[in-house]
Amino acid sequence: MVLRIASLAPGRKYEATLTFDAGTEIGYAHAWVDGNPYEKDWLSFVGIGTGTGSRELKGKQEKFLFTIDPKSTSGTLYIPLRSNKSFTLRFGITDRLTAVNPNSQDRWGYYYVKDFDVDRIAPFLLKR
Repeated sequence: MVLRIASLAPGRKYEATLTFDAGTEIGYAHAWVDGNPYEKDWLSFVGIGTGTGSRELKGKQEKFLFTIDPKSTSGTLYIPLRSNKSFTLRFGITDRLTAVNPNSQDRWGYYYVKDFDVDRIAPFLLKR
């Protein structure tokens, strides 16, 4: 599947939340892409692969903090996502940031926040 996130504003910081119900042994990967990945002109900023392990996760969240580069000429970001098994997910995005950070832990004790700005992957320059 490919998520298309539109109407992103240059210079703004966002918090994205991926919420899912997943069984055990599910591996999934996603990338953060400038440009439609179904076309020829696109660029991947970062790719992430992970999985659920042996624990069934209901209502599991992964959060991502990122900024859109002020020089961006496009307001659309694409996130292709693939998995080895099907699972239910929801995706939301906001510019109203919560107090989460890379040291935040979820109810299972897992670190669940990826801050692309801190890791120097963002700001994402969207121009495709």
